[in-house]
Order: sequence, then structure tokens, then C-alpha cells
Amino acid sequence: MAREPYLVLRDFRVWFEKRQGFLAALRRTTPEYVRAVDGVDLDVGRGEIFCLVGESGCGKTTTGKGILRLVPPTGGDVFVGVPKNVLDDYEAAKAGHGRADLETIRRQHSLSWKEDRPWTVPHFVLLGIVVAVASLIATALPAFVSASVFHLPFTTGWSYIGYGLVVALLVAYFGSIPPTRPTPRTTTVLGGLAVLLFNLSTYLGLVFSGYVDAGGLYQSQVWGDQTVAMLGGTLFAFVVAVLVGRVLIWNRLREEGLEGIKIRGLRKKLQIIFQDPYESLNPKHSVYDIVAEPLIVNGLSRNRAETEARVEQALSDAGLRPPRDFLFRYPHELSGGQRQRVSIAGALVLDPEFLVADEPVSMLDVSIRTEILELLLELREKKGLTYLFITHDLSLAWVLADRIGVMYLGKIVEEGPTRELIKNPRHPYTKALVSVVPVPDPDRRRQRIILKGERPDPSDIPPGCRFHPRCPVAFERCGWTVEEVVDELKDLAAGTPEEGLFAGLHADSPLVFTMPAAPPDAEAAIRRIIEGKADQFRGLKAIQAIERTEGGIRVSLHEFTEPELKAIAPDVKVSCHLFA
Repeated sequence: MAREPYLVLRDFRVWFEKRQGFLAALRRTTPEYVRAVDGVDLDVGRGEIFCLVGESGCGKTTTGKGILRLVPPTGGDVFVGVPKNVLDDYEAAKAGHGRADLETIRRQHSLSWKEDRPWTVPHFVLLGIVVAVASLIATALPAFVSASVFHLPFTTGWSYIGYGLVVALLVAYFGSIPPTRPTPRTTTVLGGLAVLLFNLSTYLGLVFSGYVDAGGLYQSQVWGDQTVAMLGGTLFAFVVAVLVGRVLIWNRLREEGLEGIKIRGLRKKLQIIFQDPYESLNPKHSVYDIVAEPLIVNGLSRNRAETEARVEQALSDAGLRPPRDFLFRYPHELSGGQRQRVSIAGALVLDPEFLVADEPVSMLDVSIRTEILELLLELREKKGLTYLFITHDLSLAWVLADRIGVMYLGKIVEEGPTRELIKNPRHPYTKALVSVVPVPDPDRRRQRIILKGERPDPSDIPPGCRFHPRCPVAFERCGWTVEEVVDELKDLAAGTPEEGLFAGLHADSPLVFTMPAAPPDAEAAIRRIIEGKADQFRGLKAIQAIERTEGGIRVSLHEFTEPELKAIAPDVKVSCHLFA
């Protein structure tokens, strides 16, 4: 039975910009990214346990953290508890149908939507005006008070006004250079601080400045009343500037969808259970402090008695009974299983609807794992929770999950109901994972599929199908490149009479390479290597044509075309050219 959708991801991405040195940054205009999560489409039904499985480093944990905005999403959309008619309008708008505006839907409902309008001249002018006005107030007001109340010279105030304008423009310029894009409040605070610090340093300098008169006596050039007036006026103007900035930032947040307005309320419904209870708990805080902190931060308890009652209830729900025996213990006084229960209690205390369980039993003894898993299942029945369960253990997913998504290098390559996916895996990567799961029957033998090589670097993802360098059934349309094919040819020819033929290979494009000044037998040698080794070295199957040209040989490869997710069985989706 299909469940009502609760969590929906569409083209969800989390990229991390790579740090680079100063000289490298000058040479490169386009930044490089680690594409940890690179276009995930996912649907989790209300009350469902959805398991994400895959090797370490495939992006499972980053997906969970990105949903909760513990790491900032780079792109795509996250919908939580959105009505189905809104999701239908969203899909129709993406496909170019329907009357709903895509950006309006994303602004109002997508948890990851951000304003992506580029900086224009009006933006710079607005920031400049905000900081200039704040600086004018901070400089003109003290001078006005000095002249009108204390009847002191106004000339010093005009010099401060000129300085304030310069500081305002500089702060507005440097503070608004992309990609920083600070809020108006931040820019206002920076401008006010700059003026305030300058004035304070000026006060100190003027107090100790003066001259020696004809009688040999030291005469100060600044009166104490004027100094006090200017200091008080500056502080008052600084507060006014910050208040103006708060009004502007609120108006800006109204244009940024859920960010900053509804995200606080949604965070109470979305919680996470971290993997390592030894690192996720503050050793200096008691159990009471750890579990009560979400209540205090969100302002959900009116007094200590109410806080204690909710903390005790959360501890009891997590299986720590009687809860008062654990309230004032510290993490080092608890076992590993008890620590993980404290983490679960910290997630339950806000009465959430959705939990990201990031391998919650991987750090525990085998004897404790079953108890924690039974607790999670009991909580789902008792509280109607929805889980995104992250694990690398397919045998655990088989027992726990309603549906499974197999993740590889930032993408979900296969997704479907647990029984169907485990019993009949279709993607080569899923088959390899299932083949190495231990079988409890010692007399039963299963042919294991051992993948060759290592997982590619997420900052240098292979073109085409990202699994093809390790795929045991890869073929010509999987996205091979000239570099991969040339490397295989050179490796196969090493130590053979044909070794010298491939020394002068030259790449003309990603799909074409040439062999200049090739001898007459070079074409036959390449064909002989392909016929003899293509089954073992599948990159050779990517060669589409071998043509003799003037003075050499031209070799072209098959072109890659992106496959679409195609239903192979009911509710099963797989991304692979074998099924395209």
C-alpha cells in the first residue's frame, strides 16, 4: 500500500568547495567541488523506515545532514510534510505543464530553497545607503549635541561626518563582494563598529593632545563635556543603526522562503541520532543537561519542573528506567548502549515526526544492537515516527527497512521495496553488495562479486556512468574516456612486441585519439588486443571504429548518453544502461 509522502527530495545536492592556495585561486576562476551528494531523488512515506545503504564515503550521512540543514544544501529541493496536490503542482511545473509557478512553490515549501538572484547595482546602492545612513547618525549626532547643548565648536563634527561616509562606503563595498553577501544587519554592525572604534581612538588622542601656552602651562584642546557628548551620541547612534538593520534583515528573510522563518519550527520535527555516542555527547554535561538543551534552546518549557518532566519522559521512552537514576550522571558513567539511549532521548524530547538514524548501532556490541533496533521499531509504532535509516549493512536493512535505496558516489543507483531489492538485485553495484552479505547457513555457498579498484574521488567523478570503472559488466556505452582506454592499451602492451606502437598516442578529444606515424601492422595489433582482452578489460569495448588516416591511425569511442530511471518491477527503480 502506497504511503502518504512525508519527505521528498528532488535533485538534492550537497557540494563542498575545495580549499586552494592563494596562487591557485588566482590561476583558477572556477572553484572545484567535492560532490558528496550529487542529484538525489527520494520519497519517504509517512511512518516508513527508508534505509540508505552503500559503501563508506558514498554520501549517506551527508544526505541526512543536508536534509536537516546541519550542512548547507547546494541545490535541489527538500519538501517535508507538503500536501500531495502541492507536490503534483511542483512536478507539473518542472515538466513545463500546469499554471503554477515553480519558483513560487519552491519559495513557499522547499526547505533548501535559497535566493539566487545575482548582485546588481541596486543591491550595492542599498547596502551603501544603509551603512552611510548609520555612519552619518553615528557621527552627526554627537557633533549636533556638542554644538546645541554644550555650545562647543561644530568643526570637529564635520570631520567625523566625512570620515564616517568613507568608512560606510568601504564597508559596503568589501562586505558585499560575492560570494559573502552578508545581511544588512551584518553590514550595519560592521560600519557602526568601524566608526565607534575610530571615535574611541580619537577620543584618547584628543584628550592627551594640547599645547603649552606662553606661561609654560599645558592647555588641552578638548573639553571633557564635548568628549562625553560625542561618546554617548555615538553609542546611541550605533544602537539605532543595529535596529534599522534588524528591520531590513527581516524584510530580506521574507523573500528567502522557509529560511529563517519556518525552519525553526521544522527543526523541532526533524531530529538526528548520531553514529558515535562517545563523541556526540558533551562529557562535561550531565544527562539532564544534554536532554534538556533542545527544550531550553527552543523555549518550550516554562519552568524547571516542566523541563524535568519532559526529560524524564524522553529518558523513559528511550529505555532508561527509572529515569531519575540517570538524570545527573555524566557520559563517562554510562555504558555504550546507555549513551546511545541518551542520544535517542535527546532526539525524542522535542516530540519529532522524522528521525535521521545515522548508523545508530554500528558502534555498539552485538548483544546491545538488537535492543536498540527493537526500541526504534517500538517508537515508530508508539509515536508514528518516520525514519531515514543510514547503514552499510544490508543484512540489517533487510530486517528493519520497508524500502531501500542503494547509494554510490552521491547518487541513488537502485531503489525499491526491501524484499524485492534483496531477493532480485538488478544494478551491478547492488548485486555486488548483496553477494558479500554473510549467509547463516554454512552449507550454502554464494558466488561473491568482488569489485575491482577503489571508490573514485568525489571531487573527480568519472564521466558517464560513475560506476563504470569498477563495474564487472560495463560495456561500450558506459562513458569510457580516451585516457581510460589508452591506459588499458599501454598496460596490455607492456612487455610485448606491440609495446612501442602505443608510445605516441595523442588525444584529440575525449572520444578520439590518434596514433601518428603508425606502422602498417598497428591497426591489426590493436584489433588483436581488443579481441583477446575485451572480456577481461571492458574499457576496450568502448572502441567504436579504427580508421587509417594519412600517416597514422584514428580511433574513436562510443558516446555516452545519460539513462533514465526505468521501472523494471513494480516500485523498483534502477539507473543503469543495462536497463535503459
